This record gives sequence, C-alpha cells and structure tokens, in this order.
Amino acid sequence: LVRQSQYEVYVPQLADDLPSLDKGTWKVNPDGSMDLTWHLRPNIKWHDGEPFTSSDLIFTFNVRRDREVAPASAGGGRPDLMIGADAPDPETFVVHWSQIYIRAGEATDLTPLPEHILGELYRTDKMAIPLSRYFTTDFVGTGAFRLERWDQGSWMQFERFEDYYLGRPKLDEVEEV
Repeated sequence: LVRQSQYEVYVPQLADDLPSLDKGTWKVNPDGSMDLTWHLRPNIKWHDGEPFTSSDLIFTFNVRRDREVAPASAGGGRPDLMIGADAPDPETFVVHWSQIYIRAGEATDLTPLPEHILGELYRTDKMAIPLSRYFTTDFVGTGAFRLERWDQGSWMQFERFEDYYLGRPKLDEVEEV
C-alpha cells in the first residue's frame, strides 16, 4: 500500500493517499479503537493481467492474521492489533484496530497477496502457502517489472510490465545478479 522513501518517510504506492485524521481516513473511536481507510489507485493489475482490488487485501489480511500460516513475526508490525477488515468496494480497504497504533499507516503485514492465485490453495491446504512457487519462480506482483526468469542462487531477470499503473517503465529489462 505504501513504500518507504528516503529518511524513512512513507509515501503512497498502491494507495492513492496515506490515511489521515484531517481527511477522515484515520479515525480514532471513542472506545480507543481505530479504523484506517485505504483508497486504492485505479487500474492496478497483477503481472498476469488480473485486476488488483480490495478483495486481494481482504485475502491478504486473513492469511497474514492466520497464525497457522504466518508466524507472529512474519511481516513485523502489529497484526495482533488488527481485529477486522472490510472492502466496501473494489478500490476501498478498511482495517479495524483494537487500539491506537501510531505506525499503522506503514501498512506492515499487508504486502498484497493475489487471491486469484493463492485463494484455492489457502482454502484447501493452507499449510502449503509458504511453500508455494508463487514466492519464488512463479511470482506475480504489481510492480513496474515482472519476473521473467529466476535461476535460484545465481540471477534474476525482470521485464517491463506494460500495464504498470504508474505508467510505462523506462527500462525494458533488469537483471539482478
């Protein structure tokens, strides 16, 4: 949802803006709980062409909160304080927190997972999720470059993702050795 830029400043990435008290997207409730509303940028696609929507984030929320699948320290943050999530529409995602957590806007533990790829596996054999090839050679993301080849232990090749929601990447490919 966000990325960390220079000097540990967080900026919106998949979200169109950071939640804020002024805009009403970061609400502190009278009982001490809070709600963060994330509005997603339009036209985001996974590298396989499927749309990225708030249902992917609901799926991500459920997987990340499932301690049978993800150890408590898997992504950092405080998933134990996240008590629920809603997706009122395809471009809106709301996280309900049991108490105030000042670093909630960093969206730690909410790195998106593709429901269309991992959903059936989660429903039928959720213990196999961490071992899925999705996390290695079959990775599908939402970034400017998609994984083309991965010779594990040696190098990775990424190619420009033409449908990148922030515009056409300037490079055709990137290799990581």
